[in-house]
Amino acid sequence: MYLAELTIKNFRKLRDTTLKFQPGLNVLVGPNNVGKSAVVDALRTLLAGHEEPYPRLDIADRHRPRVCKNALMHCRRAAPTVVS
Repeated sequence: MYLAELTIKNFRKLRDTTLKFQPGLNVLVGPNNVGKSAVVDALRTLLAGHEEPYPRLDIADRHRPRVCKNALMHCRRAAPTVVS
């Protein structure tokens, strides 16, 4: 099983971003200040179910700080691959 797709909305500098992953190793590459760490933090938050123990995430990191319930992270798993 692998993570096929990750959609992040209203999280830090990512307003509406969808990343598609391939089986195996996937690497985030880009210049400074484009959101690579935000993707990792969003994925970490999604998998942990909460933002702790990562105190560098702050309510001010969201685009809508007063409406945090509108922040959305969604992932879709790929169907299992059968190798014969």
